[in-house]
Amino acid sequence: MEIVKGKPIASVGSGVVKGELLVAGFYNDKKDNIILEHSSGVVTAICELSKTFEISYKGNEKVGNEKKIFYSVEVFGLPIDFSFGKAPNTDEWNKIESKNRLSIFGLKFPIYMIEKQYTRDVVKQKIISDYEAKTRIRLEIEHYEKSELYEMKIKKKTITWKSDSDRCIAQVDYVVVADIAKQQYIETEQK
Repeated sequence: MEIVKGKPIASVGSGVVKGELLVAGFYNDKKDNIILEHSSGVVTAICELSKTFEISYKGNEKVGNEKKIFYSVEVFGLPIDFSFGKAPNTDEWNKIESKNRLSIFGLKFPIYMIEKQYTRDVVKQKIISDYEAKTRIRLEIEHYEKSELYEMKIKKKTITWKSDSDRCIAQVDYVVVADIAKQQYIETEQK
């Protein structure tokens, strides 16, 4: 414990749980008045963490895209369709619509050319190998360590692999050294 301000409540070497008060932000002055202020410092602890990563052996792979274009004309607000077939469902397709007004020699007429363009990705189901699944999970573990555990020093890491017919699972157990001090507000009756 490296306390800059405040009064230590927990003792060095004792076990603590998340949310427990470690350093109090109040103390008594020479006249025995209670003084409130933010505590600060570093409280380093050895912590055990556990994280599960999993990936399905079945996935989708993009193999291309599909496009359909429909044209129509709108005259005085009435649409006239020039396309054959039914427009795709917009739940499965992305739709882009453009509407251009007809203009001849600078005169604008109430006639519009409308183009509706529908696109979607074409995917096929791909089954990945156990080796590829483990490789992807290792990348996820690496990303997790760099983004979530970057302030901690990893002392020990144990990976336990499991799999069933649908997915590959990695249970990662860590022993880390971390600063566990978190500042919290002191609520009082005074405003």
